[in-house]
Amino acid sequence: MKIVLTGLAFSVLLAGCSSSSEESKAKQTQNQELYKAVNAPLEKAKGAEQQIFDGAAEQQKQAENL
Repeated sequence: MKIVLTGLAFSVLLAGCSSSSEESKAKQTQNQELYKAVNAPLEKAKGAEQQIFDGAAEQQKQAENL
């Protein structure tokens, strides 16, 4: 009897923990949108940083040639 109750409790727990594929897909889409929203400004900042480094390197070259 304990085995049956344990198996039943385990089955109920597994059923409660699993999510439907639609919910999972919606959550994954939401996560991807959040990822893009967070990373877009970071990528833009990396581009700006690279421009600053390039400008500094150019100034360094000009200073060395004087």
